[in-house]
Amino acid sequence: MSRAALVALVWLAATTAPYAQPAPEGPARVYVRRIEFVGVARTEDETLRRELTQLEGAFLNTVELERSRQRLERLPFVANARIALQPVGTTPDVVDVVISIEEAPAHRYGGGGGYSESLRTSLYGYYADDNWLGKGQRVAVQLEGSDLQSRLDVLYTAPYVTPEGTSRTVALSTYDIDRLTVDSSPLRAELASVRLEYGLRLAGRGIDEPLSSEAVPACFGPNPRLSPVAADRCVARLRVGVDARVLDLATSPGSSSQWIDWIAEHGGALTPQGLLKTKIREADWLLGWRVDLRDAGVFASRGAEQTLNLRAAIPGSDAEYVVATYEAARYWPVGGPWTLDLRGNVGIGVAYGATTSLPPYQNFFAGGPNTVRGFREDGLGPRDSLGRPYGGNLLTALQLEVMAAWPSRWRDRVRVGFFYDVGNVFSTEGVRFADEQGQPLDYGFKWSDLRRSFGVAFHVRVPLGLLRISYGEPLNARDSTSVFRRDEVEHWQLSLGVEF
Repeated sequence: MSRAALVALVWLAATTAPYAQPAPEGPARVYVRRIEFVGVARTEDETLRRELTQLEGAFLNTVELERSRQRLERLPFVANARIALQPVGTTPDVVDVVISIEEAPAHRYGGGGGYSESLRTSLYGYYADDNWLGKGQRVAVQLEGSDLQSRLDVLYTAPYVTPEGTSRTVALSTYDIDRLTVDSSPLRAELASVRLEYGLRLAGRGIDEPLSSEAVPACFGPNPRLSPVAADRCVARLRVGVDARVLDLATSPGSSSQWIDWIAEHGGALTPQGLLKTKIREADWLLGWRVDLRDAGVFASRGAEQTLNLRAAIPGSDAEYVVATYEAARYWPVGGPWTLDLRGNVGIGVAYGATTSLPPYQNFFAGGPNTVRGFREDGLGPRDSLGRPYGGNLLTALQLEVMAAWPSRWRDRVRVGFFYDVGNVFSTEGVRFADEQGQPLDYGFKWSDLRRSFGVAFHVRVPLGLLRISYGEPLNARDSTSVFRRDEVEHWQLSLGVEF
């Protein structure tokens, strides 16, 4: 076989059968002498080279070539990567790999907005550089504001602090909060935090299903035998870090007795206006685990997604507590344009040491698009002394949806279907609640207090993000003349999530 024919045969295998196995032993084996990048203006060579799994001096491997191309194109500052093989002199079994890079703009800035019933309208402004100094590092600034809260985040991420791909993130944040939700009692909270976090890539899993050029299937299954290229997508990510925070808390003239009691128990002092004020200093351990095995980030049709987060205050903090949340989703195609998806959300917070109950600013809320539709957003569960939503330390929610891509010509933008939701939020730590007559109220967990609803849903992708509209019909809403025992029904609900 001639040298030109050999090179053509190898390259044909790389472009038409990217998931084939490495070349067999024998005279057809080809070595890579050098890998060269062309068309690069802003990015350092090392930033691109660390994404390669095909190495110089190794055998030419079509799987690793394709994996390297995909890893390069997943970089936010690379629009396209094209691979070509060049023969080396008259040597028939040695080639150079030339990778042509088309760079994408690394700077992004702009603004947008979002909407939900509990937070009302919010506005965003942001700036991000995904390739700072050409090193692939990320710098971002984001400002968010609404009638209830304002927030500023400054973030720096170095994606490779170790050769294995461990990332390091340093973030500075400030918050200014007047209410936790539009219906909750007022308070004053000013928070400043510094976070240091490391991210690690863990091994992944795959599904016993071949890949196609049209769509990459999900990477989920009990007996994974996925190609190496797809398996590179199917990785779990672990986050570990620490968050140092200072929080100034103060009551307002309309604050509830629960807020007043918690601040008083944690060093509250009277201000000249007769209000209580305290300063909370925390150092929290952070642990997060996430695996995304869906075939698409929005409108997935198969696969699974799981997220586990843990925040634990270090002993000696002014507020000592542990908060854990777990979210999971599973998607199945059920025929034609229909997809069945099941999503669960569980959260629990527990105080320890001298802290008597979970800080109210860490409480969970239920009701609305993300938990139980048909009930007012964040309106379920415990009510404070003013009859307003107070939240709780235990959340459980389950959402079942059957959605269709309809009409078919808008399948990438629209989903319609039906849903069934179950969930509520509870207080299990002994926080004192009472009704209008001062009679104690028990908001502890009971199976009978899980609220249920069903209805129709409409999801559409718009330039700002994902718009979700639903009509829900509660199945077991509690009706009472007492605001403390009555569920607020809200049939039509709308939320708009922002994409950056």
